[in-house]
Amino acid sequence: MVFAFAPYRFEHYMHMELQWTVWIPWAFWALQRTIESGSWRFGLLMGGFAVLQMASSVYYGVFLMVLLGTVALLQLLAVPRRRLAPTAGALLLGGAVAASASWVYSLPYSAASTRVGLRSMAEVKTFSARPRDYRVATPTNLLYGSPDSGRPERRLSPGIIAPLLAVVGLVLVPATPVMIAYLIGLLLAFELSLGAYGQLYPILYEHSSVFRGLRAPARASVYCLFFLGILVAHATAALTRGASSVTRAVIGALVCLGILFEYRVAPLELVAYPNQAPPVYQMLARLPPGSVAEFPMPKRDSPPHHDPRFAYMSTFHWRPLLNGYSGFFPRSYLNRLVRMTSFPDAASVSSLRRENVRYVIIHEDGYPDGARQQIVEQLLALGVTPLADFKDGWGTATLMELQ
Repeated sequence: MVFAFAPYRFEHYMHMELQWTVWIPWAFWALQRTIESGSWRFGLLMGGFAVLQMASSVYYGVFLMVLLGTVALLQLLAVPRRRLAPTAGALLLGGAVAASASWVYSLPYSAASTRVGLRSMAEVKTFSARPRDYRVATPTNLLYGSPDSGRPERRLSPGIIAPLLAVVGLVLVPATPVMIAYLIGLLLAFELSLGAYGQLYPILYEHSSVFRGLRAPARASVYCLFFLGILVAHATAALTRGASSVTRAVIGALVCLGILFEYRVAPLELVAYPNQAPPVYQMLARLPPGSVAEFPMPKRDSPPHHDPRFAYMSTFHWRPLLNGYSGFFPRSYLNRLVRMTSFPDAASVSSLRRENVRYVIIHEDGYPDGARQQIVEQLLALGVTPLADFKDGWGTATLMELQ
C-alpha cells in the first residue's frame, strides 16, 4: 500500500517510466533468497531483476544498484562463516550480470552525453529534495494537499500513519539484522534524494558520470517508500504476533484502509488527445518528405507548452520535427529558440531555410485572435507557399511550404 499508492505516485503519473517499479521488490526478494540459501540461481535472478529495472527506468536502476549493494553488504555481516563464501559468490555473480548488462545499456547515453553534455550542479540542485519536502503532499491529495503545495518533483510526503507505525515497530519490537539493513537502506535512500543538499550525492556527482547525467535526485525517494513499506509490514506483523488470525486480519485491513485514506487523491486532470490523425497531419503524411517546424514555438526562457503536443502528433506523420520535447534541452535547440523570437520576419525564415525546413504549420491556438492570419500574410510576403487551412484537433492550422 505504501509503495504503490503514496502521493509521489500521482505526482509522476505522466512519467510512464517512473511507474515501472515492478522489478524493485523482485530484486530485493531475490537478494533475500540469496542471503538465506547462498544459491547462485537466486543471485542470477537478483542481477536479472536489477537489469530489468535499469531498462525500465534509468533513474530507478542507478539508485537500485547503490541500495541493493548496500543492503546486501550489511546482511553479509550477519551470515554464518560457513555460508559466507557461497553467499558472497552468488551475490557477486548477480552483481556482475547487472553491471555488465547496464554498461551495454549505457552506451547510447554515453554517446549522447559527448554531444550534448551532462547535467549542471545548478540543475541538479533545483530537483534535489530538502528534508521539509517529506512533509509536502501533492496538490491533488485530498487530506493534506493544497494548490500551492511545494514544487514539482519535491512533494514527497509518505503520510503520517506509515512512518508512525514503522517507528513504533522499531521501538517496541527487537530489530533483526534484516530490518536493520532495510532501515539503513531507507536512510541512504533519503540521503540520495537530498542530492546537492546531501553529503553523498555531491561526491557521486564529482566522481561518476552516471550521476552527472541525472537531473532529479529527489526521485530516489521512491526507495524511501519501498523500505518504509517493509518496515510497516514488519511492525504490523510483529505487533499482532500471538493474536488470533481474525484479529490479525482485522488489524491488517485497518492499517491498509488508514494508509489508503491518507493517500486519496482527487480525480486526475487528464487531457484528451486525438486517436486518429487530424486533417492537417493527414495531409502532411501524404506530402513529399521534408522537415517540419510548428508554431507557436516557446520563448527562450518559457516552458514549452506546445512542443510536447507537436511531438506526440508527429506519430501520425513521422516527418523530422524541429520542435522537440525532453527533460534535456540541447544548446542547438535553445539557440534556435533565440533565432525564432522574431518569427515571422525575414531573418527567422532564412534560418528555417538554412536548417532545411520544408513545411511550416501555424496553429491558431496559442496566439491571440487573428494573429495566425497576420503571420500567414507576413510569410506570404516572404515567398512562403500556402497549401491550405486544416483542422488540427484543437482549432485551425495553416500548412505552408518553404521553397
